[in-house]
Amino acid sequence: MKLYRKTFTSLKWVFKGLTFKGYLSLALYVILGFFQGVSILILIPMLSITGIADSEVTNENKLIKNVKYYLDYFNLTISFRNVLIIFVCIILLYSFVTYSSKILNSKLVQGFASKLRKELHHSYIETEWIHISKIKSSDLLGLISRETTRIATALTVLTELIGITILLVFQIGIAFLISPEITFYVIVSSLFLGLLIRKLLFSSLQNGIRSISYSETLQSNLIGYFQNFKLAKSQNLNGKQKILLEQFSDDIYNNRVQFEKDRAKLNLITDIGSAILLSVFLYIGFVVYSKSMLVLILLILIFSRIAPGVQSILRKTQTLFNLIPIIDEIRTKIQDFKNNKEDIDNKEINKYELNRHIEISEIYFKYNDKHLILENVSLTIKKNSVIAITGESGSGKTTLVDIITGLLKPTSGNIMIDGKSFKEIGYNNWRSNIAYMTQEPILFNDTIRNNILWSNPQATEEDIWNALNFANVKEYVASLDLGIDTYVGDRGSRFSGGQRQRIALARTLVRKPTLLILDEATNELDEKNEHEIIENLIKLKNSMIIFIITHRPSTIKMADQSFYLKNGKITNVVFSK
Repeated sequence: MKLYRKTFTSLKWVFKGLTFKGYLSLALYVILGFFQGVSILILIPMLSITGIADSEVTNENKLIKNVKYYLDYFNLTISFRNVLIIFVCIILLYSFVTYSSKILNSKLVQGFASKLRKELHHSYIETEWIHISKIKSSDLLGLISRETTRIATALTVLTELIGITILLVFQIGIAFLISPEITFYVIVSSLFLGLLIRKLLFSSLQNGIRSISYSETLQSNLIGYFQNFKLAKSQNLNGKQKILLEQFSDDIYNNRVQFEKDRAKLNLITDIGSAILLSVFLYIGFVVYSKSMLVLILLILIFSRIAPGVQSILRKTQTLFNLIPIIDEIRTKIQDFKNNKEDIDNKEINKYELNRHIEISEIYFKYNDKHLILENVSLTIKKNSVIAITGESGSGKTTLVDIITGLLKPTSGNIMIDGKSFKEIGYNNWRSNIAYMTQEPILFNDTIRNNILWSNPQATEEDIWNALNFANVKEYVASLDLGIDTYVGDRGSRFSGGQRQRIALARTLVRKPTLLILDEATNELDEKNEHEIIENLIKLKNSMIIFIITHRPSTIKMADQSFYLKNGKITNVVFSK
């Protein structure tokens, strides 16, 4: 029962994705059903003209008599030529509507995929950092880049299912008017056939669940492997990865083959079942109910269209069941992001200029019910100063920085900017003043120019070169054949660790922030280069606060004020002379 509810909830969520285009697509299916019905009815006068249906046969069925009556009522000449012209016109209209329906469905699926990507991304970036930090980026990457298109396909499949059902209702309705007894028998038999393939549908559902698991595991493993490829190659660890990849590939292969086997079984059952049902219904119609040849021909024509429709419904249902797990994955992920949305203002972003100081008072912080990460931390960070924080790994240095940026909210205590809270200033207004460089800066696989412009798209070329100069990398970049238009490679692989850090530092500086945070940002540099860069940065302190997390004594000595964190507490404060 739980599985049924989950399936229904997921399908309901997809169905909500129907826009005006979706409902228009369903309307086109109604028109198609009408044209199919008319194209069948138009055969009645054609068969009469050819002599297949004589007057006695024509008068035995109420529907056929009604068609004849309305043709006579409107004084429509029943000639073979006119009937063929009408028939061709109906087919042309039917083909045009079918063409329009396919184009509309294509726009529907791409539009829904685009909407899902945007919603998933927007809800992600609005989620609290404490929640985001628990999510595997590789899983989210797969959902946004690949699975959204599959879910959009599910919307098309669902729309087509409804559309084909509408067509079947028209066709079955006409068949019922021609012969209620035989039509009822066919409907009951089709329902029985549906029960036979019920297990195959749920097998497809389980197959979809396994497919998600295999894809996420493979993608996560490959991202980690490619990021550490140099390490793996230099230590001859590629053999282990080869074995893992073969195992993942075999799992995906076996799972996909099983799905295709289930689909083949479904086709086999429906093909054989349709043939048997058609034979039995012909026997019953001709022998038991003594139906005329005209009635049988019309019923054969109708049921020859119904049978592929039923098969199509079963195949699409199987496809839909296979997609249910990934639909549920994205649906719950979006809802999870929304449930953990960051409680910040939606004020218009307007940079806040720091006038006096940042006041941190009696800050306590812990994750859920775990031990305290920060305990009774209080400090004042004055404008135009260089602050250094040092301490052992895990002492809470980065956590303190995350609180200052507003990414984390303290369990208790206050942080005030010029006597104002984050809510008064606006979280995004405050963050717009911050430039933050982490321990492991990542460069995009793009040019040096575009990497730097990423943090400040309005920066001029002069701004870029000034930032490179303060990062002590201007001369090196200028010596490159393409200068700032040189590609850095994947994650900056074309440069050394020190060069990557200095380019990343230039990207940070080009923001022209009020608060510059460097979290072990120069740990790849030798002491001489680091000293030169810090000296350059100190020249900027008249326009910003420079907040440095470092272990190097030489850097600590250059700060106006330094703090030592131990077990989440400030144990030592040193002021420079």
